[in-house]
Amino acid sequence: MTNESSTPSRYSRRRFLVQGTLFAAGLTFTRLLGSNAFAQSKKALLPENMALGLSLTLVQPAGGRVERPYIAVWIEDEAGNPVRTLALWVNKAEKERTRWINELRRWFRGDTARKGKGGENLVPTLSSATRQPGKYSVEWDGKDDRKEQAEQGDYYICIESAREHGKYHLIREKVSLGKEALSKTLKGNIEIQEVALDYRTQK
Repeated sequence: MTNESSTPSRYSRRRFLVQGTLFAAGLTFTRLLGSNAFAQSKKALLPENMALGLSLTLVQPAGGRVERPYIAVWIEDEAGNPVRTLALWVNKAEKERTRWINELRRWFRGDTARKGKGGENLVPTLSSATRQPGKYSVEWDGKDDRKEQAEQGDYYICIESAREHGKYHLIREKVSLGKEALSKTLKGNIEIQEVALDYRTQK
């Protein structure tokens, strides 16, 4: 009687130990898999010693005296979300800034969405006077509007122009930014003759 009753008990204990070992091994494997997936999903940041320079030339359209264009220069991520506004050239008078700023359609839409999420109003802090025809330069240091370093990957360079009683134009070009230097020329329009990009190590 004793031998017959102890045999099932011995097998039960063994099976319990085996099942417990398999469960622990499976749990450990799941944790490792999850940590590896998290590590892979977290992209490397843009190098802090590199910056993207943009050089653009504003031209004077034919047809006599015309108002200076409003210009917005900014960076979007691959999904089209605004990352960093680099320049906002609008009318210098405070009342006129808010009156015509929505003519910069894409920038204004992104700015409105960002403010709706509790973001800062960039118009008072970033806007400056409109520019005469000539060559101008702006630079992106790789940080977003919150001054945090952005990730390596694909971005859109956006340059929008709108003129009172005139035409609207948008230049939007994808670039891949990482550790390698990059030079590229973007096609212009009647407002902006050309745009030269130069991603390089900061001096």
